Formats: sequence, structure tokens, C-alpha cells
Amino acid sequence: MNTLKKIILLSSCVGMWVACADRQARHPVTKKTSTFLKESAEKNKALLASEQAQIEAIIQKDTLHTFIDSQHGFKFYYLTENPTADYTAQFGDVVTYDYSLYDLKGNELYQEKPDGEYKYNVDQEEIFQGLRSALKLLKENESGVFYFPSSVAYGYRGDKDKIGYNQPIVARIAVFKIEKNPEQVLVRPE
Repeated sequence: MNTLKKIILLSSCVGMWVACADRQARHPVTKKTSTFLKESAEKNKALLASEQAQIEAIIQKDTLHTFIDSQHGFKFYYLTENPTADYTAQFGDVVTYDYSLYDLKGNELYQEKPDGEYKYNVDQEEIFQGLRSALKLLKENESGVFYFPSSVAYGYRGDKDKIGYNQPIVARIAVFKIEKNPEQVLVRPE
């Protein structure tokens, strides 16, 4: 029994000595995500190019309208213009409008609001990026047809109802009234 105690005592001492000894630091295991990001960026560029080609093919067939290439990533044409209006919506204004959405084949996804119009507080409410930009381009009593690639429409998620993921859409938008923000932020004199 005496030897068993010595073995246990010796094992305990060796165990404590090993546990207290300095351990060599290990290098962290890292995974490079740059390849994933590059692949994702390339995939998104290819998707955008494909959607723009589809929209461009539709535009080429339409000889009745003059399309405008916006700086916001979409193309549009006016249905009605208001030559007497000179003001476009700014931050904090309230825009009264209506719109309907279609897929690129012309199938209606959402129709105009049956009981009237929508109201939008410019840049203070969440609506999809293309609609937000379009409402800043139209003046009172103007309307237009806008071709939005999915990147400025509902994106890779869709609206989880009628608009699928990565789906470009066409919107018919009419602005009826723009109420200026009474608390316009003035530029400071320099």
C-alpha cells in the first residue's frame, strides 16, 4: 500500500508541474473572407448586368417614349409633365402620391391604392430605395414609369409576398401634392 501512495503522490506532483509549466502560445486559426466577398461582389455585378440587359431590351422595343437614365441606377419616362412646377421634394416634405407595380412582363403585382393616395415624409420613412428616389424627381401633378433593377427595388429578399428575390420591377408613379417642410433647415452663412 505504501508504494501505491508513493505512485499517487508522484503522479500528482508531475501533474501539477505540467499544469503550471509555461505553454507555448498557439497561432489563431483565421479564415480569409476576402474570397467570399469577391465572389459575392462578382455575383451581384453579373446579376445587375443581367437585369439591366433585360430592361434595355424592353426600352429598345419601346419607340413611343423618351427614356431618361437617372443617376440613381434606374431608367424612366414621363407620362405627364408639369411645366409650371419647379419644386421637387426635399427632406422633411410630405409627398402625396400613388403607384402600382409590375414585373418586367407587364403583369400587375400591386395596383394603385383603391381608397386614395399614399403620404410619404421624405427621407423620414422606410420605402424601397427606387421609390424614394423617384418621388424626389417628380414634381406636383407629374407621373412617370420607372424601371428598377432589384438592387434599388426590393433586393435579394423581395417583399416576401408578390415580389420575388432579386426581381426587377416596373413602377407607375404619380405625385399629386408636395407639402413643403415648414421647418426647412437653412444653410449656415459662411
